Amino acid sequence: MFESLFNYLELFQKIPSQDKEIICQNLACRKVKEGEILLQEGKLAKEMFFISKGVLKIVSISETNPSNQTPQEIKHSIETLQVINKVFEAVEKEVQDQFSKQKESSMAEGTTTQLRKLQNRFQLEVDRASRYVKTFTSYEAINPNILNTAWEAIDMMDEDIFRFIVKEVRSIGEIDSFNQTPQEIQKSLDFLSKANGRMQKLEEKVLRLEEKAALERKDELGNKLQDEIKTAKNHLKNFQSYEENSKEIMDIVPNTIMNE
Repeated sequence: MFESLFNYLELFQKIPSQDKEIICQNLACRKVKEGEILLQEGKLAKEMFFISKGVLKIVSISETNPSNQTPQEIKHSIETLQVINKVFEAVEKEVQDQFSKQKESSMAEGTTTQLRKLQNRFQLEVDRASRYVKTFTSYEAINPNILNTAWEAIDMMDEDIFRFIVKEVRSIGEIDSFNQTPQEIQKSLDFLSKANGRMQKLEEKVLRLEEKAALERKDELGNKLQDEIKTAKNHLKNFQSYEENSKEIMDIVPNTIMNE
């Protein structure tokens, strides 16, 4: 029944359900006819009204022609209008204040959300860069030749740039983004994004070189195996010949080798 009233009041402040129940207990719904006067000038107001439907007209005393009024009546009209205008000014100011607060609150929430997204992106880029640094540090210890060959093949990447990126990544990784301004976080993000782009290309090149080296190693081992098989076959062929021509020697030699 009083939904329109609460909708209006909650433009300024949220009203709990229990408070609504108390308010409803002290309100009454009233229907008035067109042209009915709710309050006449000069009478004491004992009620407060909220228009839920329809139109209420305030007939200002200023509509009366001042030329037909006495000085006392004009003075009274002025005083009445001053009171009315003060009420209107107070209501308008409250509406404007509440509107400004809602706008500021929305802007603050939007700024907070953007900052959190920025901090999350920052942490993701730091984690990604740290993983690259750890991987390449391992490559340097295990297979530095592949790493050296890889960064020579990458545009805008050499040992000096690589060392600089590693140093900066470790420095940025120690930063607490919650103690930084959005501008500072964005500056670090820009560097990390570019650095991660370069290190991704470096990693891809390293992996291709490792794959190539593994294939070459496999071919090398395959060739060595074939050589060993060929050598073994030649030995067997010779032993067969020895066995046919000098069986007594073949009986002695294996025993001699085993004894040694």
